[in-house]
Amino acid sequence: MPDIFEVDASGNDIFDRGFSIAIVYNNKKRYGFRFPKHLQDQIIYNNRNNKYCIDNPKSLKPRVYSAIVILLLKRIALSERITHNYKFLICEDLYGHFNQISDILIENLKKEFPTLNKRDHISKCRHSKDSLIQKTAHNLYKGIIDGISAYNFDLSEIEEILSKCKVRI
Repeated sequence: MPDIFEVDASGNDIFDRGFSIAIVYNNKKRYGFRFPKHLQDQIIYNNRNNKYCIDNPKSLKPRVYSAIVILLLKRIALSERITHNYKFLICEDLYGHFNQISDILIENLKKEFPTLNKRDHISKCRHSKDSLIQKTAHNLYKGIIDGISAYNFDLSEIEEILSKCKVRI
């Protein structure tokens, strides 16, 4: 039986107040990140000043989304015994960017998930409204973190991934 990582977000736009990304591991353990407004504003400001060398303005959101998912997965990998049999079920929160997000995950998670590849390990999905992952993402968005391992990342952690992203979007 593979380890299952379900990924979902809550909020209309990654740069809206309260936007949250959640991961549920094996339908039991819940992890997440609620994107603070000051970090959102700083990333937008830095991008406008060309700090991230992102040519296409539409590629900022999938890169930031991917960076947060990567940071969450790295933290989970440190705390859990991950097998080499795993599956990422990623909700298409950023419509039309699934392939780019998958490529960024593969590029940045080779150490934690050495056998990671798109065909065998990453799938696009839709989570039902009453699923644990949907409830977790929604609760994070609302600021309810009971039972969720909620992480805080600083700007430098997110920017480290943004700056080394080689995937063209």
